[in-house]
Amino acid sequence: VQQERVRLSVLDPASGAWIPLATGTTALEASSVVNAQAYARGGEITVKAEPIYVGNGSDTMLWMSDTQHYTYFEDFVPIYTQVAQYTAAMYQNGEIGYAAHTGDLVEQNDLANWPIADAAHRIMDQAGVPMGVTAGNHDVGNHAAATGYESGDYANFQTYFGAWRYEDADWWGGSPNDNINHYDLITLGGYDFVMLYLGMGREASDETVAWANAVLAQYPNRNAVILTHEYLSYKGAYYVDTYGSGNMPVGQDIFEKIVVPNENVVLVLCGHESGAVTNVKQVGTRTVVEMLADYQTIDLSHSQQSTDNYWESNGDGFVRLLTFGADGLSFTTYSPTLDRYNAFHSSIDTGAVALELKAPSRALVTTAFSAV
Repeated sequence: VQQERVRLSVLDPASGAWIPLATGTTALEASSVVNAQAYARGGEITVKAEPIYVGNGSDTMLWMSDTQHYTYFEDFVPIYTQVAQYTAAMYQNGEIGYAAHTGDLVEQNDLANWPIADAAHRIMDQAGVPMGVTAGNHDVGNHAAATGYESGDYANFQTYFGAWRYEDADWWGGSPNDNINHYDLITLGGYDFVMLYLGMGREASDETVAWANAVLAQYPNRNAVILTHEYLSYKGAYYVDTYGSGNMPVGQDIFEKIVVPNENVVLVLCGHESGAVTNVKQVGTRTVVEMLADYQTIDLSHSQQSTDNYWESNGDGFVRLLTFGADGLSFTTYSPTLDRYNAFHSSIDTGAVALELKAPSRALVTTAFSAV
């Protein structure tokens, strides 16, 4: 289990529970003191070392993006709650094993919007949903403050969605900068994944690229998914951010500097521009799928009542469901608010792509054990 996390635990014979003693990455060297009176039975203490893999048996992840209107327009706040409740129920029923958000949690980076997003995500947190989030331009001060690969006001994002929120979870991998960038480790459909998140305004800085490539090299046996806010335009081309400090080739930089060099990258997910696109590319001998799924301007319900809703649209609660299997990747799009599939035509919002996923490669060897 190259660079995978390993836990050393002792069996509590009274409760039958395994009590964690130490956690680390392979090779783990651990020394722990245990209470022999509490844990020994018949003169023996039972311990085990095991790799940490997080999964509930589901082969599906739920992906949402650009939920900002749900935090800004009062009549749309219940939609965020409905999406969160749906996500929580799907996880508790074993229908999804992971959830992701690719940015623009809020419309305005202020203390009126963030508590609404926080409340919705607490519903999912309390249900135990493994989830990763990254920031979009609205989350860090919009384009002028979030373009240039070294910028963006992350203070509120980190207050509500910093590393503190997730770092104690088994699926949390780590972050070099308080959740601006981070990665999660999850298992879906029997396949092991590293979910790598790139924060708005930092996506392709030298520091981010070095960190991302080091993480992906650390987990060569895991299928890698890149999640970021800006990557594809609604036409399917690589997104160029023309705001702020100039024309930043965000999508092209991520593709060339992170996707191409890492053989385990199989999927890139993004939001930002309203629309849905699926690209299938051959990168050397492997297939890489690129997806944009952003429903912020969808208004099939025509339920908008806010007088200041300049879009006259809301998103209608649509999320994307991605299922991984031996045949590759299949996807559907669903709204728990409307109880209907497909915001756009079914040829866009439902489909399947042949994708060769890495089979799990797991082995754990104990080289030495002693007790005194």
